[in-house]
Amino acid sequence: MNRRFLSVLLVMTLVFIVTSSYEILSLLRPIRKASAVESFYVGVYRDSDCANEVSSIDWDELTPGSTKEVVVFVRNEEADVPCFLYLWTKDWLPVEASSYIFLSWDPASRRIDVGEIISVTLTLRVARNIRGINDFTFNIVIFGSEHLLGDLNQDGTVNILDVVQFTYAYNSTPADPNWNSQADLNSDSAVNIFDFTILCQSYMASH
Repeated sequence: MNRRFLSVLLVMTLVFIVTSSYEILSLLRPIRKASAVESFYVGVYRDSDCANEVSSIDWDELTPGSTKEVVVFVRNEEADVPCFLYLWTKDWLPVEASSYIFLSWDPASRRIDVGEIISVTLTLRVARNIRGINDFTFNIVIFGSEHLLGDLNQDGTVNILDVVQFTYAYNSTPADPNWNSQADLNSDSAVNIFDFTILCQSYMASH
């Protein structure tokens, strides 16, 4: 009986050691990632002279819990109108990577004049609890709009009234009765967290 108990205990201990070792290696293993950059009505550059356009960003190697910052320069290239600046992400591969990896930027939202160039810091953060993702890609969209996106009631500002309308349409597609095409701010035929991110940018630009 004692031998059987000791054998079972030994097997359980070995399983625990192997499992723990795998978890530790997952935490230490570098994560490789890259992003394509799409820009509309603005130019995105690596230098303040706007000589080297940014088409992609290599985030190099990151580990769980780490962050990486990249500075780019954004120029309003509309011919004659100021624009509001927006950023969002799309096309995550694998899809679940977007639950553990987050992109923010500073300044989060603002209006830029014709020909104006501003410095933008992109910050990528990897959650400490990420598992099973060693490589991923996603696209960054940097968009200049003459009008505030998310002004659902078209009163010239984004406020709580627009938030209420957006909330009603949240988590909908064109087949749903609560669908509101104006709430689909990134035009992907779904009202979701990505649209909410854009709405927040407009809300901050309005206050």
